[in-house]
Amino acid sequence: MDKGNVDKHRRSMSGLKVEETEKWGTRTAYERFGKPQYLQGAPMPKNQSLPQAPEDKPLDKSFNQVPENSWLRGGGAGGEGNPNFHPTKKRR
Repeated sequence: MDKGNVDKHRRSMSGLKVEETEKWGTRTAYERFGKPQYLQGAPMPKNQSLPQAPEDKPLDKSFNQVPENSWLRGGGAGGEGNPNFHPTKKRR
C-alpha cells in the first residue's frame, strides 16, 4: 500500500511550540546583532591578477632605471673575486 507523500514534520509536541534550530538561531542572531550586511556571503573581491592599474603606477618613469652591475639588481663581482672562491667546488 502506497502512502504517498506523508508530512511527518512535528510543529508541536505536548502543547509546546517546536521550531527548527536553524530558524531559531537565525532569528536570535538577528535580534542580538541586527541583520547582517551579506546574507549569502560577501561579494567577490576586485580582480588584482591583471597588470597594475594606471592610478597605481609611479609618476616618475625613470624610477627603475638602474645599471646592470648595481647592487640593487644583484650585480657586481659577487664571490668570484674572493680569495677562496672555487667555481668547481660544490658545497655539501
